Amino acid sequence: MKKSFIIIMFLLWSFPVYSDSLMAEEYRRISPHYESQQYRDPPPQQNSLNELPNKLVDMFMGQGIVGAMLIILGFWFYKTETQARADRIKLTDKFEQLVRDSLDKTDWIEVKTGIGTLDARMQNVEREVESIKEYVISGRLKT
Repeated sequence: MKKSFIIIMFLLWSFPVYSDSLMAEEYRRISPHYESQQYRDPPPQQNSLNELPNKLVDMFMGQGIVGAMLIILGFWFYKTETQARADRIKLTDKFEQLVRDSLDKTDWIEVKTGIGTLDARMQNVEREVESIKEYVISGRLKT
């Protein structure tokens, strides 16, 4: 059922197109001046690399104000992207320098951490010595 519906709809839509092409061929046969200049192929032109910028400029300027705005936006994006690229390189260099500096200072951090743990151990030893001294002075320990 669906297939037949699709086939019928395709035929209903394709017949007008086919009949239009038949009518156009018949009109061309009767009237030879039917082919207008806009339907004919343009004469082949010499393409070279030097003509490409001229064609681009003509294409943009053919658009009028919109074309001029597109050219200005293109220059602005180019300038912004160049500046952003320079900023990214500068930030990358600063980050690499920060990493180098932090690696150089890592030794100092390790030394300070080692001194801190050594200080904590010395305080624990001092407490132990004080407690042993009090124990000996009080006479509990007989030597």
